[in-house]
Amino acid sequence: MDPSLEKTEDLLADATALVHRAEIKIPPGSDPIVFGFRENGALSIFFDTEVVYHFNSRHHLRRVFLHGERYKAERGQLVCVRRIPGLRNVQLQSIPIEPPQLEHIFSVLDERLHRWHTMLNQGDYRIVNQISPGDDVVQRLQDCIPQLKRHQIALLPQVDT
Repeated sequence: MDPSLEKTEDLLADATALVHRAEIKIPPGSDPIVFGFRENGALSIFFDTEVVYHFNSRHHLRRVFLHGERYKAERGQLVCVRRIPGLRNVQLQSIPIEPPQLEHIFSVLDERLHRWHTMLNQGDYRIVNQISPGDDVVQRLQDCIPQLKRHQIALLPQVDT
């Protein structure tokens, strides 16, 4: 089996906090994405294991994982979170990010959202797997995309703030 598909399948199975979730694929040759909604409506999108965006129920960005870097919302701003190893434990350090970094984070999101939104509107996708059959989880994602493009950042990184 293709290792990238195996990772995606594990992600779909493991993302149990997302009670309504699906794995979809858009041709040609694109990797599938896994996305889903928590009970309160908070959305998470896993474009792959290296590009992940988490939102709260108001569709404000709360966490990002982008090619090995971690970001979180802090007082309405995004900060980079770095692990600092210590003798007895690991400490987390929040580092403010510069406007070019923030632009990059949102440009990666926007590029992917634009492509997905177009394909979803055209019906040019395939549901690979879905947890919560019967729900129109794809339509829920489509409905959220315009709000996600507003680039609003949550006050806190927790899911229900």
